[in-house]
Amino acid sequence: MPPAQYPHLPQDGTLVHVKSRARFALDADDWKWFNKRVPTELRRLAEEEGYQLVIFSNQGGIRSALTGAGAVKTRGRVDNVLAALTGKDGPLHAQVFMSTLPDDLRKPGTGMWDFFTEHCNAGVKPDLSQSFYVGDMAGRVGDIQGTNNPTPSDTDKGFAEAIGIAFKTPEEVFGEGEAKKEVVFEGSSGKNDDLADAFQTLTDHFRRLGDGFKANAFAKVQKVLAGWPTKITSSKDLKGVAGIDEFLETGKFAVLEEQGGEAAQLPSKAAADAAPFLNI
Repeated sequence: MPPAQYPHLPQDGTLVHVKSRARFALDADDWKWFNKRVPTELRRLAEEEGYQLVIFSNQGGIRSALTGAGAVKTRGRVDNVLAALTGKDGPLHAQVFMSTLPDDLRKPGTGMWDFFTEHCNAGVKPDLSQSFYVGDMAGRVGDIQGTNNPTPSDTDKGFAEAIGIAFKTPEEVFGEGEAKKEVVFEGSSGKNDDLADAFQTLTDHFRRLGDGFKANAFAKVQKVLAGWPTKITSSKDLKGVAGIDEFLETGKFAVLEEQGGEAAQLPSKAAADAAPFLNI
């Protein structure tokens, strides 16, 4: 029979970080532990204190494409994380729930919790007084959930409060993380977040190809775009940085449409154009 006490956890930012430091994981192996204590502490909670581990995670990037590449990558990443928790006593059992749409299943809504308690717990009612939720979105400075909203998020804290269980941050349970939390779009003016997000996509694209120079150049451009005080209407506003006009006119970058791997080239010598722009 399942136990009645649970530590509930999201995944990214609580159990693991993105190893490549891209905004989103590049593949199923793109992860590392929040810190070295995580696997030991999870096994201790399960094997010594009798807790059942349950993961609740917002994964809005998947949306309705439940068999798409993003979904396959995310499931593979979760499988790899859980496989790494295998100890001397065998695999560590955990249940994983993911919300992929902006509906009542998405945290801080309690839909995932309700589904878990009603359909996936063998009829056992969780003991709320003995359960707790661990999450990194606690409303602190730096708890940024998306590139289009620089306001600190408290979705994990709100999720726990809505359920009626104790809330803890990863630092309280596992200690300090080994990767510094980066504030996405820090100092954003809110004027050009779509454009900044597009250049972040270029950053991730070239980091995936292993081209650190281009990835770092686009990352710096993205930060300047995010903080630009006025609405950008063409590359003339920014000393002719290549790629901006293309995105404004088509809503995409041709380089991201190509599937030629290393053969893919920067649009209009963007790397060369980016270098002087970084000094603005």
